[in-house]
Amino acid sequence: MWRTFGKALSKPRGIAQVLFSIVGATGLAYSLFFCPQDWIKANERQESVLRGIASSLLLVGGIELLATFLQAAADNPKRSRFETFFGTSDHQSAIAVFPSTKLNRNTEDPYFNPEFNPLIFDNLPEIAKNKRAKGDEYLVVSQDLQATLDLAETFREFDVVFNTALDRDRTLYERLPSQRSCLIAIGLGFNNLTYQIMDFHKERSLFKIIFKDDTDDFLIGGEEHEPATEGKKDYALLVRGSSQNSGHNNPHFVCAGRTANGTKAAGIFLAKEWEQLYDLYKKHKKDFSSDSLGF
Repeated sequence: MWRTFGKALSKPRGIAQVLFSIVGATGLAYSLFFCPQDWIKANERQESVLRGIASSLLLVGGIELLATFLQAAADNPKRSRFETFFGTSDHQSAIAVFPSTKLNRNTEDPYFNPEFNPLIFDNLPEIAKNKRAKGDEYLVVSQDLQATLDLAETFREFDVVFNTALDRDRTLYERLPSQRSCLIAIGLGFNNLTYQIMDFHKERSLFKIIFKDDTDDFLIGGEEHEPATEGKKDYALLVRGSSQNSGHNNPHFVCAGRTANGTKAAGIFLAKEWEQLYDLYKKHKKDFSSDSLGF
């Protein structure tokens, strides 16, 4: 609670609250106890105005400080649950990791696929038609982005730094157990971080990525699902993995679906309904520091 209160006071509004209170209290104390009585008698009107201003500043600043303190106190239980579930009390930052989706126009590249069209804009302004975009090396799928924006909003609500990265940055998962950030893999079979998390938990078979009919799918508990069809209901995967050997509550997450919309649903659910998942841990008496669950 005190840390939350301190963070609130470090923001511009909090600084203004403190300054109002200090200036008001100082002015009021001076007028009541230190101001020469001869000056007060000779300048009663001015002294009354100054005392009124000081009282107003103290009242406004004090009420705002009290409201900030009460909000921090009321927020404390939820913040404690959040920090326990996401492990942010240990590392205070989160990173959403996207697959490194890259446009490939090099026909000599062994990964070149002529069936994939280059970058297309559906709603171009007239002046940009038949023109070529440049610098478009890596792309983020819009559904992945929407899920990440919701996650960012949730984390920032609890004053946690939220960043994004591409899975080509191997430093993010080479030492997965000792990572100091809460890693969130966005996407299924084409995100290397998702694969690394699966491999990290392979002894417990937390989940498994498979490729069926030339596209990615997943198994959880060894169970297969009906084929994914665009526009219909899909299955999404949510994983909270624990780095059980680190000695700290240092979890990592997977938000994925068999389609882009499934990934979006998983990310938004984690952002908006994480307390349901917290309650599942508590209900089944799981340890947040050592137990991993797939949903």
